[in-house]
Amino acid sequence: MSDFKHKEMEGSLFSNSYKERDSHPDMKGNIVFNGVNYSIAAWKNITKSGGSYLKLKVSEPLESKKEGGPKPYHSVGDNFKPKSKHMSDYEKEQNAYHRAKYGDPEDDIPF
Repeated sequence: MSDFKHKEMEGSLFSNSYKERDSHPDMKGNIVFNGVNYSIAAWKNITKSGGSYLKLKVSEPLESKKEGGPKPYHSVGDNFKPKSKHMSDYEKEQNAYHRAKYGDPEDDIPF
């Protein structure tokens, strides 16, 4: 990648040679705003009256999202608590709710 740097409040767009679907941008590029380099994506569109325009989306570049080094791989299951602990927490919440709403079930036992 080149060492070219845009001036403040300037940027550039280039034709996206990797476009495979309509959801992919027609053009991609960068812009500098307040000293921060942002990525730009543009889609060619047509108005109801037949005029053409570009729809733009500005986002942080991938490099700034990756700061701090690569994150370790985690499987989807790593985000979940163990079932037994999760269920006991759920059961405690449900029991507390039912006690508050209906009273303690132990009080209704006649013996």
